[in-house]
Parts: sequence; C-alpha cells; structure tokens
Amino acid sequence: MERARQAFQNKGLKLTPLRQSVFREIAASHKAIGAYEVLDRLREDHRRALVLFELEQLPVREIAQMLGRTEGNVRVLVHRARAAFLKRMIRERKRGAKETP
Repeated sequence: MERARQAFQNKGLKLTPLRQSVFREIAASHKAIGAYEVLDRLREDHRRALVLFELEQLPVREIAQMLGRTEGNVRVLVHRARAAFLKRMIRERKRGAKETP
C-alpha cells in the first residue's frame, strides 16, 4: 500500500478513498493467497486440524471424532499447527521482503 501511495505521489496523483480501498483489497487478497499457499505446505494432519478448527470453526470434540483422536490430542495438534503455520508465514514474508527492490 505504501509503495502504491508513493508511486501515485511521484506522478502528482492523490489516492482517493476509492483508490485506497481498492489497494487495500488487492493487498488483502495477496495476503490471503500467501496464507493458503503456506497452509497447503503444512503436514496433512496440521493442515486438517487448522482448517477444521480455524476456518470451519468446529468444536474440538467434533474434530476429535472426525480425526479419531482424543480432544487433548486435537488441542496439541492445533497448537503445533498454528506454530508451524506462523513460522512459515514469517519465513515467506522475510523471503518476499528480500526479493522486493
């Protein structure tokens, strides 16, 4: 967003509220795509647990029944999956920052 704002200002243009909202939507969609790419690269059990718990918002009890695990095991699995997801997201952001001029 900041880079887009600078590019517009360098050309003597202003970001109107409409343009700002468009840039925000584009930035949000790129972040979402990156998040789904990271999610796809997680271990299968981590991905399944995160999708069911975070995206589908199913209760731990129901996830445990679906996965054939105990509720405690599902809580641990979700915790580890979140940690793995965040670690990969941070790595991807650092990689993206290095590639951006």
